[in-house]
Amino acid sequence: LAERPDGLESAKRYAMSVFILSNDPKIASEAMLLSIDLSMRLKDLDEAKKTWRELKQRFPVIAKSAKAKKLAEKLNVN
Repeated sequence: LAERPDGLESAKRYAMSVFILSNDPKIASEAMLLSIDLSMRLKDLDEAKKTWRELKQRFPVIAKSAKAKKLAEKLNVN
């Protein structure tokens, strides 16, 4: 991904649209994790936390994965 803020913002919007529109749990959960990561990189912590809460609600098993736990630690949520 481009490190330019506009590139990150575009990537975040795309990831968000994927997790909103996808009916596939694997794709939607991966898009949510990506969206959380991108939101954090863009310093949009409110959006990252909002997406984290939705991830925990929709995909509780994924929220317990190592990848998700690493993001939660960085975001300071559980």
